[in-house]
Amino acid sequence: MKTILPFLFVLFIFSACKKEYSCVCTHPGGEDVVFTVTDNKDRANSKCDDYYNEHFANIPWNETTCEIK
Repeated sequence: MKTILPFLFVLFIFSACKKEYSCVCTHPGGEDVVFTVTDNKDRANSKCDDYYNEHFANIPWNETTCEIK
C-alpha cells in the first residue's frame, strides 16, 4: 500500500500538467493552425470547440472540423 500511494500521486501530478496544444482546423483547402494554448488537455479541447462554434458552426454544408493536436 505504501508503494501505491506515491505512484498515484506522481500519476496525478503528470495528468494535471499544462502542455502546449494547437487548435487545428481542417477544411477542403487544407489545414490551418488557428491558435496555440498552454493548458491541460480538457481546457484546450474546450477552447478549440468554442472557436469552432463561434466561427464555423452556423455555416450550412460546413466541411470544416477543428481539433487539438
